[in-house]
Amino acid sequence: MSLLDTLKRILGSEREKSELNATTSQGSVTSQSEREIPRSKPEKKPIELTIGLDFGTAFTKVVIGEQRKSYAIPFQTPTNLANQFLLPCEFSIDADGACSLGVSENARRVIGNLKMRLIERDFSHESVIEIGIFLGLVIRHSRDWLLNNEQNVYRNRLPDWYINIGLPTDSYHDEELSKVYRDIAALAWRISVAQGPVTLELAKKLVDVSRIQDGARDVFGNHLEPSIHPDKIGLFPEFVAQIMGYVRSPSRQPDLHALVDIGAGTVDITVFNVYEKDGEHLFPIFAKEVKNLGVNYLFKHRIEESEFKGEWRLDTTSNAPDDLETASRLGIFLDILKEIDKAPRAELRTAFMSQLAYTRDVRHPKSAKWKDGVPLFLCGGGSRLSFYASLFNELAATGRRYPIVITPLPKPERLDAEGLAEDEYDRLSVAYGLSFSALDIGTIRTTDQVDDVLSPTGGELTMCYRCLGSGGPRGNDCLSCGGRGWIN
Repeated sequence: MSLLDTLKRILGSEREKSELNATTSQGSVTSQSEREIPRSKPEKKPIELTIGLDFGTAFTKVVIGEQRKSYAIPFQTPTNLANQFLLPCEFSIDADGACSLGVSENARRVIGNLKMRLIERDFSHESVIEIGIFLGLVIRHSRDWLLNNEQNVYRNRLPDWYINIGLPTDSYHDEELSKVYRDIAALAWRISVAQGPVTLELAKKLVDVSRIQDGARDVFGNHLEPSIHPDKIGLFPEFVAQIMGYVRSPSRQPDLHALVDIGAGTVDITVFNVYEKDGEHLFPIFAKEVKNLGVNYLFKHRIEESEFKGEWRLDTTSNAPDDLETASRLGIFLDILKEIDKAPRAELRTAFMSQLAYTRDVRHPKSAKWKDGVPLFLCGGGSRLSFYASLFNELAATGRRYPIVITPLPKPERLDAEGLAEDEYDRLSVAYGLSFSALDIGTIRTTDQVDDVLSPTGGELTMCYRCLGSGGPRGNDCLSCGGRGWIN
């Protein structure tokens, strides 16, 4: 044995004796592998989780996202719908004052009509509190569902929570409405992290941030911050969120697109561009309009015009009846219903076609989509009703000057939504898009930030009475409008 080997052996023996004495003095012998494991519990790694909150007129949908994937949140409330990811926008107050989602068996009072208050600009103290309670219950349920059902994934992670909410495209730069949404979101967060049952009294205490510091802090648990930083509340146009799955899919196309979102209260029409620059998604909005022609308004019109004498309140927790059932319930022939529908049908047709006409004549006349067909996304629960579907199918078949191609939104692979059918994804598309980090959603350029390519001739566009916006039999030969389909 060499001198070097002898020295190594001696030093090794001395080190082992020293370690043995140290551990024996503590009453146990520790193995080499145990000595290499740190005794102190490692700190949890932070992870950004974004609550995508689609607060709708009839239903609310939630998707929570992180870098790897997004989770659609199911709701267990009494409903006639097969889609468990749709939550009716109402909550109950029981006899003991506790609030819960949906209509409970012990409900003393049921509060609904929540989103419509914002649409009709009811920003009263009462509305802010009641909407805050509903969304607070939604956020609490969604957060708890994720952390309970995905314990293995998030057990050793420290969630860093963000909230993204969708706004109608037409309201994106409405400062007053945006402030109300932010205030409600902040209140909803405070309600969601409070301990114990949610009550009206609790919500009234938490509506003012300063009162938290004056004695209400004891209602909060220690695991979550009582307030969410304003920078963690994002507001985005619903149409941008709606197409996030599309712009990140292999089926994405550049250039012009149109989106029509048919909800319970409104029909949102947006014509926009899709392109990427320096790795960033850009969405210039060329034309937009929001019409109060959603499902609730349509049925209100039908009931009034049919002079129906009975009681019929449209059930928002189930699919709206088709035309035949509607005519039967109103006690009229189907032909009469079609006649009643002519006015709202013409109004919606004019609203949509005028946005296409303005885009072609003023904003983007050289787009290749005027030849190939502008992809049109039909979204929302109302898109399944024949009143709306038949109108846009007709426009797709006859629109030569303003051609459209009805295009389904593809269901993203990264969306975890067990049991969700492919043709139901559009109902969750806004919430899914909102579940992305604000930095990943892209940049929106509103209509006032997009320059006209051509100078408008002035005056309002009116649909040509002869060709009804089609431009004529060959798309360009109407004698009344010169093939434009519109008259200034």
